Amino acid sequence: ILNHQSSDGGWGYGIAASSDTNDTAAAIIALLEAGVASDSISLQKAIAYLKSKQNNDGGFLYDPSISTSSDSCSDGWVISAIYRLGQNPTGSDWTKNGKTGLDSLNSLQDSEGGFWWQKPGDNKFCTPYALMALLGKSYPVQTSFNLHQIRIEGQNQNICNFLANGGTALDLVIAASKACGFDYSIIEYPGLGLYL
Repeated sequence: ILNHQSSDGGWGYGIAASSDTNDTAAAIIALLEAGVASDSISLQKAIAYLKSKQNNDGGFLYDPSISTSSDSCSDGWVISAIYRLGQNPTGSDWTKNGKTGLDSLNSLQDSEGGFWWQKPGDNKFCTPYALMALLGKSYPVQTSFNLHQIRIEGQNQNICNFLANGGTALDLVIAASKACGFDYSIIEYPGLGLYL
C-alpha cells in the first residue's frame, strides 16, 4: 500500500488511478491496522489529502475529476477513517465553514432511513458506509456474532486459550495459528478433497 501512495498523499482504486477519498480512507484504516503509526509521514500526507477534499458543507468529495459534490459514500469512509485515527469528526480539525462530515452525511438521509449518494432521488448504495460512520465505528468490523473461544490443551495444561472472530472453522484455525504460534498445512487427499 505504501509503495502505491500518490504524490498528492492519497490512493486510487487502481495503481494508475487518480486519488480519491474512499480509497484513501480505506488505505489509512488498513495501514493503521497493520501497525503504521498515525504520525508517520505517509499517514500525515494522507490526512492532509482528505482535508483538502472537504467541501464547505463539511462533507467530502470522491474525486474532483468525477464530481465536486459531497457524497454519502465519501462522508462515511472518511468519518470511519477519522474514528480509526482516534480523532473526533466533529472537532475543529475536521470542521469547515462551521460544518462537519456528519452534518453533510445527515443531510443526505431520506425519510425511510437510507442515504442518498449526492442528492435526493439518485441512489442509496452508500447506506452501509453511512451506518458505520454514524455508529462511530471503523473497519475491520468486530462483532460477538462469530466470536469463539479457542482452547488447545496439552497433557498437563492449556497450551493456548483465547477468543477469536471467525465465520468458518478455517478462519479459527488461522487465528489460532497466529495467536498460539503453530503451523498448519492443507493438502489434497487423493479422491477426497482438501484436508487440514
